[in-house]
Amino acid sequence: MRSICRQSWIVAQSNRLMEMAWGPNGGVGVSLSDVECKGGDDGKRVRVGKVKKMRLNYGVLDIAFAGSPNHCDPETCKELEELFDWRRTMSVRNLPSSLLFLRPRLTCLFASQFKRLMTANVLTSKSTIYPEWFTDGLAPWVQYVPIQNTYSDLYDALVFFRSDLAGRGAHEELVAKIARGGME
Repeated sequence: MRSICRQSWIVAQSNRLMEMAWGPNGGVGVSLSDVECKGGDDGKRVRVGKVKKMRLNYGVLDIAFAGSPNHCDPETCKELEELFDWRRTMSVRNLPSSLLFLRPRLTCLFASQFKRLMTANVLTSKSTIYPEWFTDGLAPWVQYVPIQNTYSDLYDALVFFRSDLAGRGAHEELVAKIARGGME
């Protein structure tokens, strides 16, 4: 029983996100804007391209845990500290408005943090399977960016808002618009 409990942290949503960012082997298919194209036979200006995960992570994901491991037994905390990147915490006031901030929903403690980020003029995304008391009043894609809890659409969202790896197709005007929508 102890081994099952001790290993349960591996499947936690935030740890899966970190593993995705820090385990850069292989490639991933992402939707890429064909900004100079008028559209193919079907009129679409988007194509799916295979990109090396390491290159994509370097270009669009700057992700780390903040502070130090907590809420875990000493052995697990030490393992987490060695496994992932840990940085100092940042003030919400110091975040650039062009940042896409992903807040995985871990516990009810983060509801206030999510609301604080939304009111900080930061494009905020939400990845959760848990309902929260304030989400009925929020409009996805107007006030925040919804992300599947599997993170299967995370790379597509990041490339759409930030640009492809060649710097084409950024939608900074939508970043600003959704960030402002979150403040309202």
